[in-house]
Amino acid sequence: MLHYLNILIHRLYVRIVLRRVPVSYRPINRQRQLLAFITRNIPAAKEVDIRSIKIPTTDGVDITGEWIKPNGSAPNHVLLYFHGGGFIAGSTNTHRAMVSHIAKTAGIQALSINYRLAPEHTYPIANQDCLQAYQWLLEQGYPPQNISLGGDSAGGFFVLQTLLAIKDKKLPQPQSAVLLSPLTDALHFDGPTYDSKKNIDPWLQAAEIPRLAALYLGMSENKPPSLSPINMDLAQLPPILIHVGEDEILLSDSTRLYQQLEKYGVNAEIEIWPKMWHVFQSMGGRLPQAKLAIKKLGQFIKRQHQY
Repeated sequence: MLHYLNILIHRLYVRIVLRRVPVSYRPINRQRQLLAFITRNIPAAKEVDIRSIKIPTTDGVDITGEWIKPNGSAPNHVLLYFHGGGFIAGSTNTHRAMVSHIAKTAGIQALSINYRLAPEHTYPIANQDCLQAYQWLLEQGYPPQNISLGGDSAGGFFVLQTLLAIKDKKLPQPQSAVLLSPLTDALHFDGPTYDSKKNIDPWLQAAEIPRLAALYLGMSENKPPSLSPINMDLAQLPPILIHVGEDEILLSDSTRLYQQLEKYGVNAEIEIWPKMWHVFQSMGGRLPQAKLAIKKLGQFIKRQHQY
């Protein structure tokens, strides 16, 4: 009884805070403040060193980020993490707690970056930031087999974009990737759970996702097929673990991605979490399911890196 009451309380909290006003009616700054508000009291993992970092880019603008180093973490192994936030919000601040807990559970250091956000910076700026962060790690001497990529929601989309860009540029692929409730198609929004889960999902609103994607794409007429990674050739991607909530409208994004990965022979795993919502892992220690999911993410990374 207490188990289901805990889930209900957190669902109501998410729904009250996030769905009171449609996303498209909120000013951008308000949306950023809202995400910061709901994550503000979630503590980072203990015994973790966190320091700021700047990564140079080819256009002369530094990418800011954070090194998150748990005590005793495996040397020379790193999780490169891309936060979510609907392309327009989120930061290392909003995701510090979740990323630090994943890193600590995996026994690995993490590099969490602030890719440039829409609508101030439109496609392909964020894609380039994510790819250049990976290239920077390679330049710093991190072997690709010691790197994993991770991301939630829009950040999961950027993980897929980065893996495809790595493949296109014939760079070495990272060892693995973890995706939390990823958006897997920024061109078509026709997954069956956009409709079947629209009255169940306490966080996302189906009509808002195309609007957020439009802010990311901007006025660019260059909309390559890679913006729909679910419809791309996914062969030769590294092992991927997908976590998704049973009650979220992006459920079909994850299940269809998993089917495509299997089709192309990728070592893929998917876990559908009963009664959970979009990126429920962000609830950290407040929700037992979030704690267990983070543990499983860490175990997957550790298993892939074999340290």
